[in-house]
Amino acid sequence: MAQDSLMVQIFAEVRRALKKESVRGSVIIAAAKIEEQLEELLKNRFLLCCEDNDLLFNGGNAPIGTMSSKIELAYRTGCISAKLRKSLHILRKLRNDFAHLSHEISFDTQSVKDRTRNLLKLNSEFVELIWRESRDEIFSAVGITESPKCEDYFTDMLQNAGYRHAFEIWASAVAGSLAEKCSEIVRLEVNGDA
Repeated sequence: MAQDSLMVQIFAEVRRALKKESVRGSVIIAAAKIEEQLEELLKNRFLLCCEDNDLLFNGGNAPIGTMSSKIELAYRTGCISAKLRKSLHILRKLRNDFAHLSHEISFDTQSVKDRTRNLLKLNSEFVELIWRESRDEIFSAVGITESPKCEDYFTDMLQNAGYRHAFEIWASAVAGSLAEKCSEIVRLEVNGDA
């Protein structure tokens, strides 16, 4: 059997990790995994660092120490698309909601549902493709031999798989996609005698 691509491996690894977590843990871990991939992508894009400790990313005054700065820099250096930039900022806000709010929060909380729906709607082609390909198998796994008719895959996925499941699939796919980009990104080079 052929070895899975890096994207598939990371997707499966992240998906397994998220399924084991609480709701809060799932969102926070998803954001952390994606932030790690963003940092790796940027490190592979930039000139090599000569220091053991890369001060761009590490330390109290690191200019690229936040998820927001990593997202913006990845976009401004052509590493990610405008759509992914917007999606990652929604993810960052979701992470902040789950990490910083002191009251109970879940994918049933209206603000979380709204953010998740916006995130998934922004990536609706992907969400619909995934659901179209896996829908019958998922229904079969829970004992439904004939899945109900579907005309709108996006709405159907949210209704039948739920917001958390749809979010976790999206986050796992993004982590896998970024991991693959890390291996393909072209490193910047010094021009001339600089």
